[in-house]
Amino acid sequence: MCPIGSSYRDGVNGANGRVLVRKNQRTAVRYLEQAVKAGDIDAMVALGNVLSEDRDERGLARAAPYYRMAYRRGDHTAAFNLACTYQNVGRYREAVLWFRRALALGDPSASMELARAELYGLGTRRNVRSAFARLERIANGPSNQWPANTDRIEAILVMADALVTGWPVRRNFHQGVRWLRRAAELGSEVAKSKLHEGP
Repeated sequence: MCPIGSSYRDGVNGANGRVLVRKNQRTAVRYLEQAVKAGDIDAMVALGNVLSEDRDERGLARAAPYYRMAYRRGDHTAAFNLACTYQNVGRYREAVLWFRRALALGDPSASMELARAELYGLGTRRNVRSAFARLERIANGPSNQWPANTDRIEAILVMADALVTGWPVRRNFHQGVRWLRRAAELGSEVAKSKLHEGP
């Protein structure tokens, strides 16, 4: 049921661009609910994703039970997505709690979100030292393992921006530029553009 529900959630086009399955949220929800009743963890996460698309409190209230259900069965994506849903509605304390739970279950992307929360004091006490330590671990991870290249580049850009602007850390323009060069080497167009603009 989960693949059918996902097909209705996203829609399916053929190789020639012809619509094979038209997007239909109501039908997607119906199929995903049946899969959830059968105990399908992927369907729990997918249903949470569909119900939280509005990014408001109502969507959160509808989606949270399904994310929690999948989380209790050990799914880190459910914890991460619930954290993002809390974040989208401005409930940062709950977001941090769920990012921590996602990280404990092995979701590496949660570390990036926790670093950002600590750096800016969103949902947790600001702790720049801890945030930078976390960001450096992400940036310096082995290139063939976690974190994904996007997380690595994002961590580098966050540090570079903080160092170049001098907020929320003491300004260190040269170190910030070094990080930008590193991001550019990893293929970041944002970093390349910032280096091209100059001071």
